[in-house]
Amino acid sequence: MTPTAILFDLDGVLVDSALLRLRATQLALGAKGPSYTPTDSQAFADAMDADVLRVLRILLDLDVPTATLVDAARAHLARLIREEGQPFPGVPVIPRHLRRYGARLGLVTTAARPVVRAAMETTGMVDAFDAILSGEEIPRVKPAPDALLMIARRLGLPPEDCLAVEHSRSGVRAARAAGMSVAAVPGRAGEHEDFGAADLVLPSLWALPQALGWHGDSIERMVEEP
Repeated sequence: MTPTAILFDLDGVLVDSALLRLRATQLALGAKGPSYTPTDSQAFADAMDADVLRVLRILLDLDVPTATLVDAARAHLARLIREEGQPFPGVPVIPRHLRRYGARLGLVTTAARPVVRAAMETTGMVDAFDAILSGEEIPRVKPAPDALLMIARRLGLPPEDCLAVEHSRSGVRAARAAGMSVAAVPGRAGEHEDFGAADLVLPSLWALPQALGWHGDSIERMVEEP
């Protein structure tokens, strides 16, 4: 497997923001925030901000425009990522190593641009990507392949030249539907999901260069693996 480009998801692959997203949504909902539970957040994991908050505004009978809730949730999430966001193991070392090896890097996320910017600054990856596709640009979420196909076109590459790095089964399904290879990095949240459709299932990003045969000794020179 020798991909020309490697496409990364954000939440669940590069930055650990799932709980921060839950808290940001709760803060945006004000007094009704505690009604939004971790189970609810997981159910909306791949949904767009506007879709999530439109549903919650109706269910919780909030007299606030959806757009106002969306802006508040995004502002809270960007702040929380800057204050508390943690990169996953291997970030930013592994993506930067892959780029030095010659891979082109793409970022594909349903997060809005202000959240992406906060995550890139927090993880030290502001200049790491050749192309970024944020939530404002995506017509359909996973498992639809739309976003992955769009980022491949933005990079000027056919899907078969791309490897998607995903943390969820829906992400793996999206990559397969796009005609791409896919590496799953399940983490704790996805450890019980079926990743049989993935080409690679890795314990963390640290394992990705070696799985591609791109290990060399440059990683050890940059940082010792924990």
